[in-house]
Amino acid sequence: MKILIADDDGVTTISLAGMLEAAGHQVTTVDNGLTASELIASDGFQVVIADWVMPGLDGLDLCRFIRSHESDSYVYVMLLTGRSLADDRVSGLQAGADDFLTKPFDRAEIFARLGVAERILKMERALREANRTIERTRKYEIEIGAHIQRALLMAQPPREPSAFTFAAMNIPSSQIDGDFFDFFIHEEEIVDVFIGDAMGKGVPAALVAAGAKSYLIRGFTKLFDGRNKRALPSPVSIVQHAHDGLAKEFIAIGSFVTLCYLRLDAIAGEATFVDCGHTKTIHWDNSAQQISTLRGGNFPIGFVDHETYQELKVSLVPGDLFCMYSDGVTEASSTSGELFGIERLLGLIERHHDEEPAHILYRIREAVREHTTEWAMDDDFTCVLIRAGAVIKPWSKLEAEFPNSLSYLGSIRRFVEVAAEDCRLDRRQIEELQIAAHEATTNAIVHGQRNLPEEQLRFVAERLEDGMRLTLVYRGVPFEPTNPIEIDLENPKEGGLGLFIIEKSLNEVQYDRTSDGQNRVTMTKRSRPDS
Repeated sequence: MKILIADDDGVTTISLAGMLEAAGHQVTTVDNGLTASELIASDGFQVVIADWVMPGLDGLDLCRFIRSHESDSYVYVMLLTGRSLADDRVSGLQAGADDFLTKPFDRAEIFARLGVAERILKMERALREANRTIERTRKYEIEIGAHIQRALLMAQPPREPSAFTFAAMNIPSSQIDGDFFDFFIHEEEIVDVFIGDAMGKGVPAALVAAGAKSYLIRGFTKLFDGRNKRALPSPVSIVQHAHDGLAKEFIAIGSFVTLCYLRLDAIAGEATFVDCGHTKTIHWDNSAQQISTLRGGNFPIGFVDHETYQELKVSLVPGDLFCMYSDGVTEASSTSGELFGIERLLGLIERHHDEEPAHILYRIREAVREHTTEWAMDDDFTCVLIRAGAVIKPWSKLEAEFPNSLSYLGSIRRFVEVAAEDCRLDRRQIEELQIAAHEATTNAIVHGQRNLPEEQLRFVAERLEDGMRLTLVYRGVPFEPTNPIEIDLENPKEGGLGLFIIEKSLNEVQYDRTSDGQNRVTMTKRSRPDS
């Protein structure tokens, strides 16, 4: 074992060190507690044998120092003392000592006590490794659970031709949550959207959410008469069916689900919604040019055994906008504990109501990020926006920031896709721009920000007459590739393939620095190859 002896008695130190080294232990000696504390903080000793009385820090102070500093492994402390009173030993144990050696010490007793120390340290190492294994397994299960949650509980917004435009986003918190949403396209002019949140956290909440979502889908299928496509089951009948089927089970496990079910019917010119204790749906009324919140008085699904649900209706005209969201948006808190709140969300939507839903959604995302200063939120950020009719106001610039992590590459690709859809780029050109952004981001994180985990990546998308300009700005190591970039595809050098892909995917790419010293990669993609 690696042993440190701290004793100002030279005779004792030499005798004890010689005995331990002869037995095969690695021994370091010091003559005061202060030097001992400096070595302990850096050299990883398994056992410390300290004199009770010595200069600098005495034995008790050294014990307290050791116990107050975290270590990757346990340090077994033995106090050398001539004291035998019970009160003295109690003081030593309270300070953090594990055992005592009485002066003058006995050789057999020393090795017997070191044997005890070795057994305890071995058990402690085994326990730590078991805990690390459990933690690795737990993290892996959370990652798998989060992936399943996003794949099964978060539907992709519809893209087929419709009288409505959709945008949806889910940013998971540090743990699995119970948020979910989905879309039913009955025909171009009629769509159903629902969003919900199961009580609690973790896998149980996600399972409850999955059960609720499944029941809503099954309820629609059961109630729908396929012989008459226009005779859709009402939103309230679908919600009532889900509640009647789930209430007893939810009550039995002490859970419930908040939900908002919204049907938008452009033919009838009305929106019908059933609110089940969920966050207030925001409605921009384009005819009245005002914003309001929609809120019913129904209990959450499964909150009480018997509940008769009611639905409400509002008029629907082109330009109307609806925002459905989880409490992870409004309850996102700043470092001082101030919530983002409904008023900020209302104000943001009112100011930008005439923009593309996806762009409004990214504005909400950025506003929440700036409010919290980071994405370490306690709850999922889930938000769905739906606009009736065409976009009123074209966009010119869209900005977003992402954490310095490769796990956000998917979110960055989605940001590029959303921004590029209105830039006269076809599907292949958008994909090429996504690939270039993916490679540039990977280069920035792996090579430029490797030791800057707290930094952010900022993207600015600018609409051009014939395409889009995407700028990546980040702090870190500057990067200036040799031009022109050529590569042997049979034997690419490390990092060179990514640069080659970026250049071949774009019409223009430029690497430089901003006036405040940040790195900048400007990527331009045009709709005409010869532009």
